[in-house]
Amino acid sequence: MAGSAPQNSRMRRRRRITKSSRRAEVSTMSPPPNTIAYKGPVRTVSDDETTVTLFDSFDVSTAAGTSFVLKFDNNPSSARNWTEYSTSWNNYRVLGIRYRYFPASVVNTTSLVGNFGYQSIVHGTVASPASLPQAASTGIAAPWVPFQRFNRVWKMQEVAEATFGLCSAPASTSNTLVAFMSAGAAVDYGTIMIEYLVQFKTHTL
Repeated sequence: MAGSAPQNSRMRRRRRITKSSRRAEVSTMSPPPNTIAYKGPVRTVSDDETTVTLFDSFDVSTAAGTSFVLKFDNNPSSARNWTEYSTSWNNYRVLGIRYRYFPASVVNTTSLVGNFGYQSIVHGTVASPASLPQAASTGIAAPWVPFQRFNRVWKMQEVAEATFGLCSAPASTSNTLVAFMSAGAAVDYGTIMIEYLVQFKTHTL
């Protein structure tokens, strides 16, 4: 019995520290404009109105006998709510992107059991993979089958990625996600949901 009190005390301290760090994460500010690498969460930074989350989605499919190839970049202008913010600010950069793939139920069929591929987080300008070995050696690759969900996060980490661009002429400074899968049937694979964490600078007059 005598040894139980200090142990309980240590447990209480750990719980308090955990709660405190959660509060700190919620109140995280977006990074200053001269920051090159972003290491925070990929979601809206609640204390800073210059940083917002923009949303996009893509349905993915292939024709019979063709490989499944995807390549995304950090140009957020296709996001559904891009215009709402880009007309109010002069400059922007993308701090982070979250990709969530949700397969359609039809992909889990016997005709696709042999299908196998990779999806990779990348930086800089990369070529679209043309084979499984190339896909496996591109960026931070993870194995993938078509009826398997994935959740991947890309974060700004290079000078080119950290440079603010013009809202009036949005352009990519880096590729972000590539995916490759071996040839199969003509299939609607599913949907990729995208969240861009975008930091704006210099309000328009």
